[in-house]
Amino acid sequence: MFDRHYLGGSRSDDYLLIAITAGRLRSTEVKRAFYRRLAERLARSPGIAGCDVMVVITTTGVEDWSFAEGRMSMIDGALER
Repeated sequence: MFDRHYLGGSRSDDYLLIAITAGRLRSTEVKRAFYRRLAERLARSPGIAGCDVMVVITTTGVEDWSFAEGRMSMIDGALER
């Protein structure tokens, strides 16, 4: 269930919510360019209208990541293979 008119316009049944978790902050300009390029590419293929694309980026700190073994991989160092 989603609001077809929430902050952006008329959404169709093709509505797509993209949630991105990033490990570092990006500038407003970089994010703006990313959002535009993503919408352009999704419009080209597979044909999703820009008004149907919503993106949420959440940034985290290095202490928020554990890739394996219960270790803070980015603080404690990379895991050996």
